[in-house]
Amino acid sequence: MLDNEIRELAAIGETEEIEFKVGSVHPQALSRVVSAFANGIGGKILVGVDEKNGIVGCDRDKLRRVFEATQRQIKGSVDISLDFASVGAKEVGVISVGKSDDVVMSRDGIFIRRGATDIAMTSAEIRKRLSPEPAAATERLIDVVTEQTKRIEELQDDIQKGGSWQSKALDYIIGGSVGAIIGFGLTLALK
Repeated sequence: MLDNEIRELAAIGETEEIEFKVGSVHPQALSRVVSAFANGIGGKILVGVDEKNGIVGCDRDKLRRVFEATQRQIKGSVDISLDFASVGAKEVGVISVGKSDDVVMSRDGIFIRRGATDIAMTSAEIRKRLSPEPAAATERLIDVVTEQTKRIEELQDDIQKGGSWQSKALDYIIGGSVGAIIGFGLTLALK
C-alpha cells in the first residue's frame, strides 16, 4: 500500500474490511481478526494505526515475529501476507487477508466480521460453510464448538477483568481444549 492510501484509510476508520492495531499486538488477538476476515469478505489489518491518534508506527521485527506466531494459530486455508509501508517517518504493517472458501479457525474459535467487529460464527453459518448436509454427529459438534466459542469470549472478558495468574491459566486450558475439539470436528467433517 502507498503512503496516501494508508493515510486515507486511517482517516476513514475501521470498517468491515479494515482493522487497526497498535502497541503490543498479541498473536491470539491477531488470529481472531484473521479468522473473521477470512470467513467474511477478506480485509486488511493496519498495525501501527490508531483510530484516535492516526499513524503511530510499529516495530517491524516484532511484528514479523507476531505474524509468524499468528500463522501457527490459524487452522484452515487462508491467503495471508505481511507487507510494510513507510508513512512519513513511521512504519506501518499491512496484513492482507483473503476471503477463504474453507472455515478458518483461530485459537479462540471461529469468527466472522460484522461491520468493524469480530463475532463468533453461528452454528448455521459454520454448517453452511462446511457442507450443505453434514451428518448428525457433525451437526452436534458444530453446535458444541459454537457454544464453546461464545463461552470462551465470556471467559476472556472475565479474565481480562481479573488479570490473575489463575485466570490466565484457565484461558490457556480452555483455548487448548476448544482447539482440540475444533480440530477433531473438522477432521470428521472433512472425511
